[in-house]
Amino acid sequence: MVMSLNELLLDGLASCRPSGGQCVEQAVKRTLRRGASTSALATNTQRLAVISAMYGVTTSRAWLAHVCAHAQPEDTGLSVEQRRRAADARILAAFLFHGPIQHIDRDQMLRLVDTTALLPAPQLARIREVDLDSMWWPSQPVPRIALEFSLPTALVRRWSAVLPRGEVEALAAVCGAPGPTTLRANLHKCSRAELARQLRGSGISVREGALAPTALSLEGSRATWGGSVWSLPQWKEGLCEVQDEGSQYVALATEAAEGDVVLDMCAGNGGKTLALAAMVGVSGCVVSHDVVERRLAALRASSVRAGVSAQVMAPSCSSWPDSDLHRTSMSY
Repeated sequence: MVMSLNELLLDGLASCRPSGGQCVEQAVKRTLRRGASTSALATNTQRLAVISAMYGVTTSRAWLAHVCAHAQPEDTGLSVEQRRRAADARILAAFLFHGPIQHIDRDQMLRLVDTTALLPAPQLARIREVDLDSMWWPSQPVPRIALEFSLPTALVRRWSAVLPRGEVEALAAVCGAPGPTTLRANLHKCSRAELARQLRGSGISVREGALAPTALSLEGSRATWGGSVWSLPQWKEGLCEVQDEGSQYVALATEAAEGDVVLDMCAGNGGKTLALAAMVGVSGCVVSHDVVERRLAALRASSVRAGVSAQVMAPSCSSWPDSDLHRTSMSY
């Protein structure tokens, strides 16, 4: 079965509607797998378009619906499911014309997605022509901020009870903004300073993290990095891992030290496990577990690349360390 990119995107957006019951991370992974199996996604640029659209629509859905409302949508004569599909198409169109597109530029996105097949031409034109500067907004700050940043009104109300309006707006903006691409220097192989030196030598600008002494955030985009972050020689050589600074700080908060035995009960793909393995050193051990067994297989491969496979154990190992498991890293 061959699908168009439009069909793939609309199916993906339907699966992560507020009432769809699937979180956007799961929906994106499923959509990418489906796109590969149906030939809808043949290039990295197409995959980036799916990622940008699904995350962008999800984090801006209320604002995008507000834009669509100004375009006077027409749903007469449609069934309930047809109305939902049409609403998804309108929101996708609003995102393509006005939304916060990441990873690729808007012109690329508009070349990839056939907007003329999304909606009738008059509806499409009205969405394209919405003047964002003249849209109506609620007069009260709480509902306005909630709508502008697509956040729950109850959450914004609680923030507003303890923070001045400027800080509430700044916090709301951060919640919807994409996080930086951050690397963790693998201290088992190199220091953060050495990793920064190598990256800058390759023409990549980096910024040191404020909380984690292992964190380096990449500045610029894929174009300035020479492609995907996973194509960096430093990642391939195990000198670094892709990990947000918050996760790095969680690993540091365990205060794991040389020779410790650490139990990671929610290892996932192993980002914190690998960080802990570098902290405990060759005389220590990290025992990893996850309810999704296939994630542990990916962890084993990553531990080899990072040079810490001797420190990482999985539940399938036949023997457990003799010393007490006196530190625990729980990830949520």
